[in-house]
Amino acid sequence: MVAVSIFGFFSLKSAFESDAVKAKTEGRLSKLFKTHISVGRVEYKFFRRLSFSAVQFETNGYVAPQMAFAGVTKIVFGYSWRDVFKKEFFNPETIFFRNPDFQLEVPDVIGWLRKFPFSNLASQTKYTVVLENGSLSWPLAETGQTAGIQKIFGRIEKRSSQEVLIHLKGQFAGNVRGEISCEGTVNPLKKTWDLRVRCTHVEHTSGSARMLRNLTSVFQIRENRFSIEELTFFTASVAWSASGEVDDYFGEFPKFKFRIAESSRLTGGEFTLKLAGDFKQETLRGNLRGWGMDFPIRGGLFTDSAGYGIQNVALGSSVELEAFFLVRDGITRLRLRHGEEQYDIRFSLRSGDLLLDLNANHMQLYGFDISTRAYLRARPEPDSWNSGQLVFNTELSSDYLVFDNAPLDDFKGKAAMTREGFKNLTLTWGTGYKMSGEILFGNPSLVDVRIDALNIVLSETMRFGFHQLPEDLSGMMKGRVHVRGAADNPKIKGRLNIRSGGLKGLTFDKVILNFSGNRRFLQLKNSRIHKAPYTFYVKGGLDFTQPNIFSGIEIVSEDRLPIWRGKDVHSPLPPKDEPVSGGQEGDINRKGF
Repeated sequence: MVAVSIFGFFSLKSAFESDAVKAKTEGRLSKLFKTHISVGRVEYKFFRRLSFSAVQFETNGYVAPQMAFAGVTKIVFGYSWRDVFKKEFFNPETIFFRNPDFQLEVPDVIGWLRKFPFSNLASQTKYTVVLENGSLSWPLAETGQTAGIQKIFGRIEKRSSQEVLIHLKGQFAGNVRGEISCEGTVNPLKKTWDLRVRCTHVEHTSGSARMLRNLTSVFQIRENRFSIEELTFFTASVAWSASGEVDDYFGEFPKFKFRIAESSRLTGGEFTLKLAGDFKQETLRGNLRGWGMDFPIRGGLFTDSAGYGIQNVALGSSVELEAFFLVRDGITRLRLRHGEEQYDIRFSLRSGDLLLDLNANHMQLYGFDISTRAYLRARPEPDSWNSGQLVFNTELSSDYLVFDNAPLDDFKGKAAMTREGFKNLTLTWGTGYKMSGEILFGNPSLVDVRIDALNIVLSETMRFGFHQLPEDLSGMMKGRVHVRGAADNPKIKGRLNIRSGGLKGLTFDKVILNFSGNRRFLQLKNSRIHKAPYTFYVKGGLDFTQPNIFSGIEIVSEDRLPIWRGKDVHSPLPPKDEPVSGGQEGDINRKGF
């Protein structure tokens, strides 16, 4: 009996390992994967297995539309005893792939799943596909890089035309690491899924700013509904959670409802966003709760080939919102309007970059009137994010900025943006103004900044900070001003020096101005003008509630005789009872420094 078995095995081995079988196998594989495939070696093993090694692909093969099969080191076909004795090897009951490499050619993975070719699985043929150390990759449209899953192990078992069992697990690759598993069934005839996808320990790798940390999720895809049963994650030390579901997920007009919550120092309390939408009715409803306020949300939805968006959304009673989500690029674009203010925001989910395009006309900020077209770029600071902090390195530039009716030319700067506020702040404008320090969020917001005037030629700029100077003032100005305290009414203290200048026929060698006060009035102390061999004294203060801020200043001689009065200075600003163009009547009297 043993001799018969040995003889049978070697007879079959000789038959299966023949050049004819090898040629037929290469043809069969080439037809199956739509490319020319050559097999280096054919081995017949254990009576029911045929192994093909040293497999070479002339070009990428395809297992489905836009799903390339880029390579494999070994393929093993397993046969039933019936096929073995009949020497029929065209329909194996088991197909084993070692190190298979699959490549999705489109960045929109969700869109590809919606068009999944169920017809490829609808035949009556039964088989089992076993994967050992497989990989799946897809391109990231925004960065030109790839993302994917590696170390894929598991099996896909086709039991009938109505049941395909899936049991797979793997690890994320690229700039994200973590584990993923997928279990469930697919019905090719009904074109439905019943899958459960679990992700654990998902986070960005240490080579980049770790926007995402410790993500755990459970997703359910059943029939045509996608459900988020569990989703928790951290961005730096901020904890988030989400839940929800999408009906008619693979259809043309899905419906959804989501809840997103956060509780940390980021918002000073709990932040909750609830949304419900219907793409067929193009409606959006919801509620935003946080910062001690409650905002109802009402608006519309739309879709196109690149993604989906919301439009004509009312956030509360005064804010209008539009948003567009580029799914394949991982980009979110927002536009908010509040009165004459407009904010265009662009956020990249993959890189974490935040771009803000601010177009504001008479925006009120801490009582100041600001009109600007400014651009802010914020990038995650990798070391701080990886250590659990939330820091963005920000850069600011502008086409123009008008601060309390005063244009600030070439306004630009940089800062570290944290949950506490802007730190390491540096702003520059004009021919020699520089502000440095920090601005902290809170109630009230706090400022601690220093403004330096570096060799300002007064006859060219004719401005003191944000305010117009007398037309006949000249000289070279240097100085420093400290601003500290609550942002809406800080304490101000400074010293300015002006050399080699003149004022209304009076020439001088040096002017020293020492002052302190608040944004509405700065009192001058120990201030004087030197003109060898004479000294003149500057009395009074700068009154920022008046159109002519110099109206309260007087220059007197050593004998206390007045030689110059600020109230005689012509003010380029509108009088007190005349409204500023584009503003409200009396605004100029409430601004201050």
